[in-house]
Amino acid sequence: MKFVFDLDGTLSFDGVTIDDEIKQVLLRAEEFGHEVAFASARSYRDCLGLLGDPLSQQLVIGLNGGLAYRQGQLVYEEQLDKDVYREVLGFCRHYNLPFFVDDTFDYSGQILEKIPFVANVDPLKKAQYRSLEELTDPIKVVIYMGGHEELVDEIIERIERQIRPISAIMRMKNASISIQQTLIKRQP
Repeated sequence: MKFVFDLDGTLSFDGVTIDDEIKQVLLRAEEFGHEVAFASARSYRDCLGLLGDPLSQQLVIGLNGGLAYRQGQLVYEEQLDKDVYREVLGFCRHYNLPFFVDDTFDYSGQILEKIPFVANVDPLKKAQYRSLEELTDPIKVVIYMGGHEELVDEIIERIERQIRPISAIMRMKNASISIQQTLIKRQP
């Protein structure tokens, strides 16, 4: 049987560690004919320290399904539509909004100190902060809307105008909007 575990709030209760006893059970699952995998809103790079070396070699689905790694190798990615990405960057720059961009491993953004999860980004220092021009294949953008909630409808409208057959998922959590590609149509 395959078991897919979410990380934050399921295996990790502090966002930094997974209890050693839980890790040992997960590592022994194969002995009983089971396969374990992990899913997270985090990037793969941000799961590495939390899972540790043996568990991070399992299937790890990151960025809300935007990428997947197995045996430490990228096996799937769903890049953000280039027109949507340009629209989002233009919007954020125009209003000087904090935002964070992930690609398959590296990241970029502006006013990062306002991003709620920035303290958990790249704890093992394996990735690189890149300029927006260098980050050419974005997978996910998180915009911090704190103090600018009145702009949420405008950015959603702008994104929806750009989208072709594929739609972008937009989630509002912690005063942030998460934007990424999906093959699932946005539900009203």
